[in-house]
Amino acid sequence: MIFKTKDLLAMLKPVEVSSAELEMVPFKMIDIKPEEILSLKKELDQIDSEEKQILTLVNYFEQKIAPYENKLANLKATLLEVPGLDMSQKQVVLGVEFLDYYYGNIGVEKRKTIMSELLHVGPKFTEEEVLKVLFKNSGPGLGKVMQQMGKEAGFSGKMSELMAVLESSGKSVPHHLVQKIVAEDSGDYGIKSIDQKPLGTGTIAQVNRALLWDEGVEKEVALRFLKPGIETQGKDDIRILKKFVKDREKLLLEAGFEDVNVIAVLIDSVEKFILEETDIQATINHQKKAFDVYSRSVVVNSSKNDKILVEMKVPKIFNPQKLKTKKPSQLHIQEFLAGGKKFQDVSNPEIQKIVAKEMIRMWFGEALFESGYMNADLHQGNFRVLVYEEKNEIKLYLYDFGMSKNLSKDEQRAFLLVGVGAHLNSSDLLVEGLSLAAKNESAQNKKKIKDLIEKEMKLNGKKSAEDWVIWTVQKNLFVSEQLGAFARGSSLLKQLPTTIGEKQLFKDVLVEVGMEKLKKSYADRDFYFPLKKWDFVKVGKAWVKDSCQQLIQSLFRKKVVTD
Repeated sequence: MIFKTKDLLAMLKPVEVSSAELEMVPFKMIDIKPEEILSLKKELDQIDSEEKQILTLVNYFEQKIAPYENKLANLKATLLEVPGLDMSQKQVVLGVEFLDYYYGNIGVEKRKTIMSELLHVGPKFTEEEVLKVLFKNSGPGLGKVMQQMGKEAGFSGKMSELMAVLESSGKSVPHHLVQKIVAEDSGDYGIKSIDQKPLGTGTIAQVNRALLWDEGVEKEVALRFLKPGIETQGKDDIRILKKFVKDREKLLLEAGFEDVNVIAVLIDSVEKFILEETDIQATINHQKKAFDVYSRSVVVNSSKNDKILVEMKVPKIFNPQKLKTKKPSQLHIQEFLAGGKKFQDVSNPEIQKIVAKEMIRMWFGEALFESGYMNADLHQGNFRVLVYEEKNEIKLYLYDFGMSKNLSKDEQRAFLLVGVGAHLNSSDLLVEGLSLAAKNESAQNKKKIKDLIEKEMKLNGKKSAEDWVIWTVQKNLFVSEQLGAFARGSSLLKQLPTTIGEKQLFKDVLVEVGMEKLKKSYADRDFYFPLKKWDFVKVGKAWVKDSCQQLIQSLFRKKVVTD
């Protein structure tokens, strides 16, 4: 029984006031009619022993609450009743097992919160309503894992929609606690007021609109802060994640993860993400970097050959006017950028295609060829699209830079080699990239990797680039500190064209970006292209074997002449 006896007695207390108030009591939430309450009270009055009264009361409520407890105890069955799950896919089976395990291992207080909210849903709850309550009461670790799992092809329909709750519909912090957090913070920003309704609430932080005085002027700002107790919740989530790997090793092996240590490594990366995203000062620094590299304006052509201005904007940061103590501020105050829609809510398909293309171009251009910076959490809940059709303008507002990384030049080179090698099914390029990423380029390590890759090629023929990347992760060949960030970030960006039926767009833009940067290296000798001269020779040989022989031969002939 989740609720203590005193909780149940408190629920029955209104009956002692007057029968006229029976219609006001909340028992209708668990399908208890007023006449049942009167009958229960008469039964209790006829029992002499207080212990027997309590036992009767507890038994009665246990029967009424049992359906809710059963939903939690048999979550797997609940999940299977939701439309849109393809249980023929191993990754989906893994996701269902993980959710069932997670909610079976959360603490008693969290279970009580979930039960309380389910009671407010009412006795005729649906599987969808149950999952909404569960997801809104999840911790940050589950949120980050399931945001990614929800993008799997087997999670479609209603299930995919429900899992979108994890992106930006977290449980909000009460306003009195928001005011307390601001009042007790070490930073004095001159905040005059805070809106009661949040602008957005995620799994880790919340954002409220506020007003502050800055240089004698009242300004609208977005006030971001960590949800109370989130660090503890993050640690609890990671504990459950790690325990799942240990307890479900057989299931993981059946799902195709031949080296279970790989899952443990990925969980470690989620743990690092949580630590970084709960570090307010680090997030502020990431956003300042994003402001420098992501803010831009580009002109593109529409299908009617109209010129459309696409502007990407990152909110600027406000620093505290003074510090009350030496302790750094835990508030993240930034420029308030109002309006806009989620990508999926934009009604014009051509606008969606332009947005998807420019977001992918910007992200991969910076990550692989320019500064190396990448926001690994740029899902649809973390940017907004504003369309001004009469002016042929599109504004993109980018938010939330807690999960950000920077690739070194060697890491850029490694990712490019693996990506091109996976695309061309080239064992040589895969070996070069994987050994570089692992920082072990010894002949012995390269031979070991090549033997594994060539064996796989003989067994399973030609794989897609995505399948090769997944295989290298499962074999524990492609593990680096930046792997989780790059894999997560790129998969989130890939979802943009996929959701509008433009699956080929992702690959096309990547090729365009690579070609643009290659041309830039010809024109600007100060521009550093990550691949070395001998990498081009290997890529050229592999590409000649593929479908684009004449184009690539001419490209690399030009490169050799230029060199």
